[in-house]
Amino acid sequence: MSVSAAHLERAMGYPPGTLDKAARIFDSGAGYSQLKVPSKRVRFRRVMRPTTALDAMLKLLRQCLERELSFSPQDCVHGCVKKRGILSNARVHLGQKVVLRLDIRRFFESISLQQVKSALQAGGLDEDSALLLGRCTTLDGHLPVGFSTSPFLANLVFDPTDSVLRSFASEHSLNYTRYVDDLTFSGNYIDDEIRIQIESLIEAHGWTIQNKKTRFMRAGHAQYVTGLSVNDPSGPHIPRHVKRFLRLEIHHVAVSGFAASSLGKRKLLGHINNVKHVNPDLGSELHAALKATGLLTGRREGEDEGLEEYFDDELFWEELGVSDEF
Repeated sequence: MSVSAAHLERAMGYPPGTLDKAARIFDSGAGYSQLKVPSKRVRFRRVMRPTTALDAMLKLLRQCLERELSFSPQDCVHGCVKKRGILSNARVHLGQKVVLRLDIRRFFESISLQQVKSALQAGGLDEDSALLLGRCTTLDGHLPVGFSTSPFLANLVFDPTDSVLRSFASEHSLNYTRYVDDLTFSGNYIDDEIRIQIESLIEAHGWTIQNKKTRFMRAGHAQYVTGLSVNDPSGPHIPRHVKRFLRLEIHHVAVSGFAASSLGKRKLLGHINNVKHVNPDLGSELHAALKATGLLTGRREGEDEGLEEYFDDELFWEELGVSDEF
């Protein structure tokens, strides 16, 4: 039996017609603001922020879709999936002779309303409801960066491509994972011919590769997957220069306050929490050092502050002043 928009509204605890009203608000160009986030690689990134009420509705909608649709992200998908993340993604590629990384250009924005509608139908929604939900979760006909529904829907739309790439990797004795728009292959042997075949499969499914971010990383040289070093077969590690940078940031804060941090309070805490996720001892050490400055206030002294819904490894490296790890 297909899932209807009315069923989702009841599950969300909203009155009938709520989703249609939200769709009409977004169709009119209202209900959100546009943030311009500075970036070193481009002048800025556009992030769409819904109003408080609409953001709450979208979060509930995402949770309902996760429960109600007949869709589970494949094992190769580690971004925006419960109990998976940057650590599980990196573990797949430990101690490999070669790691190949590719990046999908403008991942969210390249996904159209029609693709969202088709994917929702394939997941179990009836056609009218799939179109309505597509209108609720897209802006100007595309998935926006900043909506809490976008990562889930992107995984849903990319699922057929994941299947093809996973099969290709298996046929060539390779490992494959995807973290949002970051695709990683690893194994004993990957050459340009295999890379070209992979790129052809991706492009055949309508995606565009950001060629300047394609990286071959071979054993004996630094290998990074979602911001973590994977050279050591025993486990992923926080790179040394990241440790040094964060310790220096904490020193600046201790001397001159958070205004002296190049990251700012929230992002510094967020990066420390990401470190704690990978290396609890190091993360606790950094947090204790920051707490010792006497400048942390609020719930649990900032231990949960700054955590993001998904980890943007490109932005992570940019903010840490590292530009050559891609």
